[in-house]
Amino acid sequence: MNTYLLYQNIGIFRTQEDLNNYPQAPGTRLGDLIYRDVNEDGAITADDRVRTELGNIPQIMYGVNLGATYKSFDLSVLFQGQGRVSQYVLPDVGTSGNFFSSWADNRWSPSNPAGSYPRVETRSGSAVSGGLYQNDFWLYNTAFLRLKNAEIGYSLPSGLLSKIKIENVRLYANGFNLLTFTKVKDFDPETSSSNAQFYPQQRIINLGVNVKF
Repeated sequence: MNTYLLYQNIGIFRTQEDLNNYPQAPGTRLGDLIYRDVNEDGAITADDRVRTELGNIPQIMYGVNLGATYKSFDLSVLFQGQGRVSQYVLPDVGTSGNFFSSWADNRWSPSNPAGSYPRVETRSGSAVSGGLYQNDFWLYNTAFLRLKNAEIGYSLPSGLLSKIKIENVRLYANGFNLLTFTKVKDFDPETSSSNAQFYPQQRIINLGVNVKF
């Protein structure tokens, strides 16, 4: 299973007292993540990394295909999803790109010391709270349930069509990726990209007519 070897974050350095009381990685400042000193040697080193339980290969994948007809109406629905899966996603941001709005709006700063995200850096990939010390703050539960496809159709009465020598006319509307239920807010949970450079699933809606002579 493709799991991760990461530092465990236990909070954010919000005060000078925090800096005095917790072991820290070199270069740490207020607003950076606090890492757990796993081996309790008073320093944050590679020996403090911990293997995660889950990786980005889902342990559970499932789908449900439903269909129904009533008189001249027909309906088909496809749900698909995955479970017991995690994805490490640290967007490559700073001078190289834009921050997720959730990070930018809720980051630690001197004017927002209670922020739920670490302070921003000029480059997330080389930040103490980012790529320099890969950690589980950026490990997301990417389980999801998606309404992948839904279609509803209506067939015109055959008696009406026989007068104009048409065997069947069916009107329909369908859609793809209509709804997604997930805890992930900033990216598509189906991504396998660790830096969020992944084109999301597109929502598509079609209207059409099938005519059979």
